Amino acid sequence: MEDTCSHLQIYNSMVLYLRKEVVTMPKGYEKMRDAIKKDLVKKGKSPEAAEKEAKRIAAATWNKHHPDNPVTNKPHRKKK
Repeated sequence: MEDTCSHLQIYNSMVLYLRKEVVTMPKGYEKMRDAIKKDLVKKGKSPEAAEKEAKRIAAATWNKHHPDNPVTNKPHRKKK
């Protein structure tokens, strides 16, 4: 019985994973994020910290200029 339960749990987790909507980011946002990250790394930030801050700055800038196409990883938050 335990073997069947573990298989069902794995199956359920796979179904939930596959149902997630894959969000593609706009190319302009990615270009902006990468440029910001490069500058932050050049200024001496660690790559991980630079990536995190670059995402925050680029998302805020992108969303300010593109209110109809916001950058978010939460599909339910996108403006219609």
